[in-house]
Amino acid sequence: MKKILLGLLVGLFALMTVACGQKSEASYCGTWQLMSVEKDGSKYTTSELEKLGEKNFSQVYMVLKEGGSAYLKDAYNGNTSSWSVEGDGLKIAEKICLYEDNFIVTDRNGSTVYFAKISDNQDITQFDEDKDDQEEVEDADDQDHEEATASPEPADESTYSEEEDFTFKKCDGDKLKITAYKGDAVEVTIPAQHDGKDVVEIEDGVFENMGGIRKVNIWANLTEIGDKAFMNCAALHEISIPNSVDSIGESAFENCSGLETVNFWGGKEIEDRAFRNCTGLKEITLASNIEEIGTEAFAGCGNLKKVTIWNDKVEIAKDAFKDCPQLEEVPE
Repeated sequence: MKKILLGLLVGLFALMTVACGQKSEASYCGTWQLMSVEKDGSKYTTSELEKLGEKNFSQVYMVLKEGGSAYLKDAYNGNTSSWSVEGDGLKIAEKICLYEDNFIVTDRNGSTVYFAKISDNQDITQFDEDKDDQEEVEDADDQDHEEATASPEPADESTYSEEEDFTFKKCDGDKLKITAYKGDAVEVTIPAQHDGKDVVEIEDGVFENMGGIRKVNIWANLTEIGDKAFMNCAALHEISIPNSVDSIGESAFENCSGLETVNFWGGKEIEDRAFRNCTGLKEITLASNIEEIGTEAFAGCGNLKKVTIWNDKVEIAKDAFKDCPQLEEVPE
């Protein structure tokens, strides 16, 4: 399954302004590569992030071309936009960034990202070879998957093992899901792997009603957050949804009234009531790979003022943003 990073690209650059010293348009033109990400007070290089399971960050680029065109590229997708130098800044719509120590620096929901100029090359066809190589890798992965699943054995639903405070069960062949949590930590980290096997799912209701959890860290590999997974976790104030996640289940974060920050790096489908009554939310930016927002997904978010969605083809259900009186513009 593809780990789509276009949400990172569009979320960061489709609406950004770079505040810097007086620089000419020509000095910006060229190819810029993502070099590092800073979050929770720690700075990680792209290679470190990939070792932690966040794949393909090293393949995130942007090209700023003479004449005001911009091309944004990840491992699988490309996206075009426009840019211009205005006063002492660089503007690609509205989001403010900085130019510091030869880096373009911007923040997104608590994380800071750093891009460095690697060449003056403005030719976007330089990425065609990378795309062909990636397609070959995907074809090989598909073939391996077909061979591995030609004669599938039923998934072993018995308890696989316990590590620290988690209980795991097998699913999807040789992958794992979290079925229980017995800890009392204030900050919970969902592992990317256990015993060499990918952790891909949080089962329904695993953290429901756990009022002491304040922060949840989720590394890549996770593809599904189950129904009511964090429902009624009133003290939860921050969570990041990695780009690997496809589905955020029904009522997954419902009634998390203290939730102030949701970093949407992924999440193709946000199901019914997923964030209903999250009254601490004030602003959200949904990644461009979002495809569907369910009924009352953000209903009752009384302090929500701004929603940015970088996909004009997203399906938004009726009443998805019901009872959000402060919302400046209701997405349709």
